[in-house]
Amino acid sequence: MDIIMTSEDKGDHLMIRSAGTIESKEDLFRHSELVYQHVSKSDQRKILIDAIHTLFPADIAFVYEQVDFFSKNLPEEIRLLKIAIVVAPEFSGFGKFWEIVAESKGYNYHSFISLEKARTWLLQEDN
Repeated sequence: MDIIMTSEDKGDHLMIRSAGTIESKEDLFRHSELVYQHVSKSDQRKILIDAIHTLFPADIAFVYEQVDFFSKNLPEEIRLLKIAIVVAPEFSGFGKFWEIVAESKGYNYHSFISLEKARTWLLQEDN
């Protein structure tokens, strides 16, 4: 996995930027762990992940395994997070499948192809 990840507290949310290539299921798991490392250093519970410059694997079946992985391997507090991820348009199917699987497991995670739409959803108080 060749990923660069940074984070910045924006006051009302944590912005995480991810760039690089995720090639395998193991890379996807590692990406989840890196996101959690940034989240665990912050008091924010609203997380905006800008992954527009991240290339995801072609096999969307990995998404189910990724959600199962973080359900089993990351602390229960991740269920309290509200996460918006922004992916490049060519990965919108990957992002939407991630959203469906995550929501089916009780997470409040949504995928977008627009940073502004993601931020608007994230900062709404009614969801």
